[in-house]
Amino acid sequence: GEVELFDLKSRIWSRRATCGEEPFEQNCQVHPLDGAMKLVAVSKREPSECGLFNRLDVLDVRTEPMMTWSRVSLEWFGDYTMIPGTRVCFSSAMDSSAGLLYIFGGRQQGNSDDEGEGAELLSTLIVANFS
Repeated sequence: GEVELFDLKSRIWSRRATCGEEPFEQNCQVHPLDGAMKLVAVSKREPSECGLFNRLDVLDVRTEPMMTWSRVSLEWFGDYTMIPGTRVCFSSAMDSSAGLLYIFGGRQQGNSDDEGEGAELLSTLIVANFS
């Protein structure tokens, strides 16, 4: 894979190769981890994947010659009747100083690509700790 980069000083676009399994591109949001030179991507799972929650992947931009993607392993410590499920059309924000990623709202991802009318609205807040 590859990532497109924009240099703010020179105002020039470039491409840099990546290795590792990339996040699923649909409904993906990316946040920087301050000081770590890493990016956290939150994406929906591919239809063939199963799991408790959306995919979380980290891109290490320091690795040479290619930046490296790695999957974040998730554990659920809450009530198993309240598993958040995979969601689409969500919002997320990163508090880099505390290392916390907040994910809120969205709709439940079903077994089909139907993400519109009839999909369950979610109001739970998910917090992932990256500190």
